[in-house]
Amino acid sequence: TIIITARERIKSKFSEKVEEYEEIYPTDWHLLVSQEPPVYAFVLAKDSFLLKIIERSRCFGVNFLAEDFDQKVILELGRRSGEYKNKFSEFELKKIEGSSVDCPLLKKSVVLECEAINFLEIGNQVLVCGQILKITGSDEEQGKRKKKRLLHFGGEQFTTIK
Repeated sequence: TIIITARERIKSKFSEKVEEYEEIYPTDWHLLVSQEPPVYAFVLAKDSFLLKIIERSRCFGVNFLAEDFDQKVILELGRRSGEYKNKFSEFELKKIEGSSVDCPLLKKSVVLECEAINFLEIGNQVLVCGQILKITGSDEEQGKRKKKRLLHFGGEQFTTIK
């Protein structure tokens, strides 16, 4: 399981006010599709709020979760839309700002900062492809990988791998 994060800023047509929308959503369907250039891909429902944000902002974060991430929170993140509520605040998730992309990233996770480069419709799903611009995370997380990664096993069950 990975968590995709994205942000969109929309300037009001009638004032200087800028509306900001952040979305955070888990997905199990993901993979590295190219090494040169490095491209990561994942699948979203065609009607998802996150997809709309990524199509307009053209960037996102791919957050890899450690085994101690709250599994109930992962399930709830997938059941709710961030269109009307900020899920970072609702679930008290700590975030950092991307340095290569304008989007929030989960603190204490290894993150791929990506620029969206391709969208492929497949039935009621869309394969989102992003060129990896930077890998963000602590040296311990990136190099030593002491923590196991959390994987969604199905339903409400999760497992881990090294």
